[in-house]
Amino acid sequence: MQVTVEQLETVSGEVVRAYLEQVPELNLDFTYAEADAVLAHKGSLFVGYVDDQPAGFKAGYDRYKDGSYYSWLGGVFPDFRRQQVAQKLLDAQEAWVRNQGYTAIYVKTRNRFVGMRIFLAKNGYDLVGINGPAETDADLRLLHYKVM
Repeated sequence: MQVTVEQLETVSGEVVRAYLEQVPELNLDFTYAEADAVLAHKGSLFVGYVDDQPAGFKAGYDRYKDGSYYSWLGGVFPDFRRQQVAQKLLDAQEAWVRNQGYTAIYVKTRNRFVGMRIFLAKNGYDLVGINGPAETDADLRLLHYKVM
């Protein structure tokens, strides 16, 4: 099994949406135009592969315009979990963020995604905020931050 990561040159809402639909937990609703507008702010898209098959993705953009980068969406497709795809995607995105001169990276996740919270903590991300209101505690959005 070989895990590789590629940064796509062309980043569009349509492409992100196609990858997003492969991650069942992420049932987000946005239009291609909304995603295109977000990605126009120095957007990036990394795709992870297992033996040349798409296995996951990580998209981000310059949300805050303060020298930090925002890791917006990402996930590993169910058939490819626990194969280091998420780690390779994170490593690639962080290297790119550093090379672009950003000083920090932000990531949001929901409280119910315990695996993602542990993954971020293991990779040096600190919990810096909780966004609400939410219908349940599981739906709270947790903001994580890492200095590059």
